[in-house]
This record gives sequence, C-alpha cells and structure tokens, in this order.
Amino acid sequence: EEIDPAIVKRLLSKNMVQLLIEVEKGVDSISDLARKLGRSTPNVYKDLQFLHQHGLISFLKRGRYIIPYLLIEEIYIEF
Repeated sequence: EEIDPAIVKRLLSKNMVQLLIEVEKGVDSISDLARKLGRSTPNVYKDLQFLHQHGLISFLKRGRYIIPYLLIEEIYIEF
C-alpha cells in the first residue's frame, strides 16, 4: 500500500520515533508519556491521534486514564 510522502515524513520525525519507542516500552497514560518525552500533553495527544488515524496505535481506557499501545510490530519502508 502506498502512503503519501508527507505522512511518511511525519512518521519518521524525531518526535514521532521517540514517541513510538516510549509507547512500545509501555506508559501509564498520555500525560505519563508526555512527561517521559519532555513535551506538552496536548502536542503528544495530537501525535497519538495521527498515529491512531493511520492504524499504528490504539487506546485502552483504564479508569480515568487513556493508555496508548502499538498495533504494529515493525514498519517496513521500501524504496
């Protein structure tokens, strides 16, 4: 499946890669993830929504916390 180059560029950004690495390690909530990344919760949430729209992550609601988790194991890019 071909993906728009603008989407690929955003997925490969430093912030997005760091975010995916932390989600893979496991986080307690979106605010916990933002704290680990040293970023604002609203900005991290926007990136998570982008990843969710493209089928890379989903969310688990646990009480009042929303926990992102990966739906993929790897991303393969062919040139």
